[in-house]
Amino acid sequence: MSQETQCCYADESSSDERTTSMHSVVQGLISNPIQRRAVVEPRLGPEKVKSAQLKNQALKERLHAVEEQNKVLSANKRHCKQDNTVSKDILALEAELKICAKQYGLTINMFPPPAALLKARAGDRNSGGIFSKVLCAGCASELNKLRSAAGQIFDLPQHYFAISHTCDMEPEIRQLLGITGKAGESYPLLPPMLFPGNLIDRTRKTLFGNWQPIAKTLSCCLKGRTSLSNQGKRQGSALPNAVKWGVTVVTPGAVAWAIVTNIFILSPDQEFPQEGKGKTSRINYGTVIAFFKELLICDWEKPRLKGIIKSINNFVFEC
Repeated sequence: MSQETQCCYADESSSDERTTSMHSVVQGLISNPIQRRAVVEPRLGPEKVKSAQLKNQALKERLHAVEEQNKVLSANKRHCKQDNTVSKDILALEAELKICAKQYGLTINMFPPPAALLKARAGDRNSGGIFSKVLCAGCASELNKLRSAAGQIFDLPQHYFAISHTCDMEPEIRQLLGITGKAGESYPLLPPMLFPGNLIDRTRKTLFGNWQPIAKTLSCCLKGRTSLSNQGKRQGSALPNAVKWGVTVVTPGAVAWAIVTNIFILSPDQEFPQEGKGKTSRINYGTVIAFFKELLICDWEKPRLKGIIKSINNFVFEC
């Protein structure tokens, strides 16, 4: 046998031995999976194990933080729903208070009740404050409306009642108020404009005989300014106060409100005083309205006043 042939056989023999050896290893790995993993996947070093543990701990902490955030968000969501419900209730209460306050101011008293009474009725100070604020705002709004219609109410030129005009310098207005224009002059509690012909009757037998200005003022506030010109309700305009409030007859408070309002419009005062006393005229409007309310309530069922009130009701609600 030649040397080359021997080498060839030697190579083949070695190859067969390696194949047999590899086959034995594979068979062993198949029969022993643990040994297979140990061979295929070398063991991690201590540093890598520690790093993996730290990463795992960080993920756990992050998951815990997210869960806590979710709990907070969920609680806040429920709280917001409750707050929204409370807010709706508060808004509904405020809307009702605004309606009641404006109606109270025009039909009962143009000044808020005592704070203690409001607190006892409303149940909390905030509601009483809202009531008083809306009442004063409603009164101011109605007075501005009436000032723009004062010419029709008193049958006088409208420019007499412009803010920039000193209306009490006009002779016709002085006659209605019963003043001469002298400095420091006081205004009479029963002005001539409440009597027929604007002439004071000391016996008061003809008091409220000049009821037309009172009726016009109430008609303007309860039915709208267009009622003074017999135009009726305009298409698309807001409902008048009488319809919104369900008012069909005047009250002693409403008549007293109209009288005091007319006095204010004719006076030199530019803003209605919430504290009760006019800044320029020094008229104590709080005292005046209390006086007329008491007078009207006491005489409300007397035949003469009943006739006047009937005429006012006819003018306001049937015109």
